[in-house]
Amino acid sequence: MKDDLNKIRHNADQILEEVKEENTDKIKKMVAETKNTANHLKQVSGHLYLERNQLVVQRLRMYQKLGITVGYKIDQESPESDWLVWYVLEQDHKRFGHIGQMGWHIHKDEFDPEQTDWINAINQRYDGHTTEEKLKRMRQLDRKIVKEEIEYTRPLPTSEEVEKVEQFLESSNQPKSIGEITKHTGLPRDKAKECVETLKSGNKVKIGETVGRTHLWVKNSE
Repeated sequence: MKDDLNKIRHNADQILEEVKEENTDKIKKMVAETKNTANHLKQVSGHLYLERNQLVVQRLRMYQKLGITVGYKIDQESPESDWLVWYVLEQDHKRFGHIGQMGWHIHKDEFDPEQTDWINAINQRYDGHTTEEKLKRMRQLDRKIVKEEIEYTRPLPTSEEVEKVEQFLESSNQPKSIGEITKHTGLPRDKAKECVETLKSGNKVKIGETVGRTHLWVKNSE
């Protein structure tokens, strides 16, 4: 019986040793795979941040060309002051209205503003905005820019187009919708609207009736 117990203990110890070695190999393999995954993710995130930083810098450059005040400051809380915050300053813009502060951290090794001639150091105090608030402000500003630029660059209607709309409105005392003006004159809807706005600014047409949200236009006889 004693010999049998010793044999069982020996076999158990041997099994435990084999399991230990097998688990050790598995653990080593898992550690190696984890390190490889971490290195890969580090490379990918590095590329993503580089692209992100390039987009941020180009965005601020575009903002500045539109007359929006931008700048940068050293992040005093960063070690060795090697991190910079690139800012869109809070301001009231003559074209885009109120613009909230927006800031992005970019390492000096990636973009050194001292090597550029278009952005200056500023003394800007962080207003405490979150990432979500920053993105909301950015979307609001971009919508304003798109709307303003479309209005700014849209070609004005020609005198012939305006005259065509005016003649159509003169042809009847019945108020006409933009849809009817478009159908009769052959002008695109946006162009017909612009012709009406041109005539309205010259006090040549007025709203004759409103159906729901639709204005019906008539020639102003005053």
